[in-house]
Amino acid sequence: MARSAARVTTDRPARYAKQLAAHLGRHLVRFGTRDELLVEWHRDNGEPGTTQSN
Repeated sequence: MARSAARVTTDRPARYAKQLAAHLGRHLVRFGTRDELLVEWHRDNGEPGTTQSN
């Protein structure tokens, strides 16, 4: 399973995290359309994430 991590310092982390997750999810789903890719986000703090599919 591929993983990626980044640390970014900002005074509005929730806003940027939400934008980044939405952008990456849309890009991954579009990239994997033919293979019916399902993108599931899991947060480190145990809160549920989102699921995106085509």
